[in-house]
Amino acid sequence: MKPILLLVCGFLLTISAFTQSNAFIEVTGSADSLVLPNQIYVRFGITEKEIRTKAQLEEIELKVISGLRSIGIDPEIQLSIQDQLNNIRQYALKKNDGYPREYMLKLYDSKSLVSTLNLLDNLGIQNIRMDRLEHYEAPIVRSILSMRALENARQKAAKLATISGQQIGSVLSIVEEPVKADILFAKDAQMNMRLRKSDSNTENIIDLQRIQITSSLRVKFQLQ
Repeated sequence: MKPILLLVCGFLLTISAFTQSNAFIEVTGSADSLVLPNQIYVRFGITEKEIRTKAQLEEIELKVISGLRSIGIDPEIQLSIQDQLNNIRQYALKKNDGYPREYMLKLYDSKSLVSTLNLLDNLGIQNIRMDRLEHYEAPIVRSILSMRALENARQKAAKLATISGQQIGSVLSIVEEPVKADILFAKDAQMNMRLRKSDSNTENIIDLQRIQITSSLRVKFQLQ
């Protein structure tokens, strides 16, 4: 009987050791930051109200391009024509004569945005709307936030482990949780664009809502 008992005890000890070595704790760590948009996309269109002929369209285009250059904007890089030929049949029959047109303008700060809005207004162009706001370094910011989120998860896990008289060990797995995109799209951007007077009261300033960049990680730590 003794060899059998020893075998049973040894088996139980093995199970206990195996269970202990595979004990873990799983927590979620997060971090976020607010950044000022430095990529501002504005759509505007030249419609039938502004033009009657193709020559008038070209004349207004030249004024827009010249005006943008005068306020420090490079049309060749920052301005593009948007394709409005969504109807395949219309395209096939070539019923579109090239106008009216819609444009996308990429700006980098609110000062340029104010100057652009004033320019377009002076040219009689009223079909203007915000498309989206972005930050070109968003992936870098998110990488930094991921490190902070991991540290946040480690602190949470350590506190919970201490309650049970244990300590955390190595990281067993990290899963990145889905978060909202680092972009303010048209509706939100338009709602949060606010005009105010500057301190000198001589020009308008646009306050743009900051973009929230978030990192959320689900982390599994080994318990010791």
